[in-house]
Parts: sequence; structure tokens; C-alpha cells
Amino acid sequence: MMLIAVSTVPIAYLLGSIPSAYIVGRLLKGIDMRAVGDGRMGTSYSFRRLGFAGGITVALMDFGKGVAAVRFPAG
Repeated sequence: MMLIAVSTVPIAYLLGSIPSAYIVGRLLKGIDMRAVGDGRMGTSYSFRRLGFAGGITVALMDFGKGVAAVRFPAG
């Protein structure tokens, strides 16, 4: 039980550090989201730069990272 409690924070941090918008931007449009516009890599900016499909994909990936971080200890 202690191992789960201690490992939850680093795992949640690592999940949150995955750059969804960067990955989707590279795969869908071949662009580096950090290098275009003001460099933000959020969902709303992804909608503007990548279109509806890209924005939804980034939103779902970000949502999934949050769910995974919360659900991990309950496994």
C-alpha cells in the first residue's frame, strides 16, 4: 500500500508531462506547436492550429491523462 502511495505522485507528474498537442501537431500537420504562434500547446490553441479533429484529439488525450493519474492508485 505504501508503494502505491509513494509512486502515485511521480506517475501523475510523468503522465502530465506528455505533450499531447506537440504529438498530435507533429502527426496530423507536421508542425511543432511550440514554434508556431505564441508557443502555447493547449487544447484551445490546438483547435485553432490543427482544426476540429486535432483539437478533439488533444482534448481527449489530456482528459485521458487526468483520468489515468486519478485512477492509477485504484488500479
